Amino acid sequence: MTLTNTRAIAAIILSDMLKGNGSLTNHLSKHKTSKEYPLLQEICFGSCRWFHLLEFELSLLLQRPIKKKDSDIKCLLIIGIYQLKELGVADYAAINETVSAIDELHKPWAKALVNAVLRNYQRQSEMIKASVAKAGLSIRMSHPKWIVEKLAAQQTDDLETILSNNN
Repeated sequence: MTLTNTRAIAAIILSDMLKGNGSLTNHLSKHKTSKEYPLLQEICFGSCRWFHLLEFELSLLLQRPIKKKDSDIKCLLIIGIYQLKELGVADYAAINETVSAIDELHKPWAKALVNAVLRNYQRQSEMIKASVAKAGLSIRMSHPKWIVEKLAAQQTDDLETILSNNN
């Protein structure tokens, strides 16, 4: 199956990485000749860098977690939130292109879910920001909890600065 939608490709790459299959560099190298490679690279690197925060924000918008077998849809939602949050892509375009990616993932049932979650992300941005502000340091700074705990044991005074600089 050859994918052409940049967001579908990114969702598959992130899903594979969550399953422990390969590295981001190896996955991206297969797409170097794509005219949308810079966008693919930005979406993948950004979604990975902010994964813990984006996953937390996504959890606030879902009534129940997405099934493990649908990790590509979860990753597509994370990518969509990343675009709305961090990229200069117009909101309507980010949502439309993310929903369009579902065609290549062959899960038509997910179109309504992806559209609703991303639109709710827009509408509920203040609630999401407030929830993030109350979350633990590992969520706010988007680092695995174990790293934050290890660093806290070493450098309690500068922990937030270290995590911020790492981002």
